Amino acid sequence: MLFVNNIISWKTHVKCMKSKLGSVCYAMQSFKPYVSLNTLKMIYYFSFHSVMTCVLLLWGHSSDSIKNVRLCRKIIRIMMGCRNSDSCRKLFFNLEILLLPSQYILSLLLFMKRNRNQFLANSEIYHIDTRQHTNFQ
Repeated sequence: MLFVNNIISWKTHVKCMKSKLGSVCYAMQSFKPYVSLNTLKMIYYFSFHSVMTCVLLLWGHSSDSIKNVRLCRKIIRIMMGCRNSDSCRKLFFNLEILLLPSQYILSLLLFMKRNRNQFLANSEIYHIDTRQHTNFQ
């Protein structure tokens, strides 16, 4: 299956991810009455979070990723037994789960740390001692 369409967009891939994540939402609704919150959290990390973050570095900045953010909010509301109109801000905090934009930033930082040799510092390019001399290019 081709995930990137001919105009270099992640729309097809995000759509495929949405269907996978939607089935996780359904499973979470089915399990909710029978298992504890800790078990639901394990299911979230095993099935939802792992699928969401596997290629987050590639499509996290895509405008289509908002659809998956909405699914993430939906699953958090299911886990906590809240209504669709309730805010998720405190729910993410209470469950100690990062929001997708925060997870995207963390993934970028970890990528940069693991691949430090692929980036140049300003001091390696410009030989002027400024406050930003340690920033990466």
